[in-house]
Amino acid sequence: MNVIELREYQIKSGKTAQWLNLMEKEILPYQRSKGVEVINSYLYCDDNGDKWFVWLRQFKDEQSRQEVLYA
Repeated sequence: MNVIELREYQIKSGKTAQWLNLMEKEILPYQRSKGVEVINSYLYCDDNGDKWFVWLRQFKDEQSRQEVLYA
């Protein structure tokens, strides 16, 4: 059974470009190289003006998820 994980990170003020660059150039490619399917990622701004990076990643099962988390 597939496991879908939603992760969200609040981005510090003034760090959005730096955060997005890190995610796009390092973190997301690394995740994909480990067999993680990145379903979607996006930037969200809440009612307080805080910015959030949100992403969904999918694993084939919980064991696969654990292997990526603790490898």
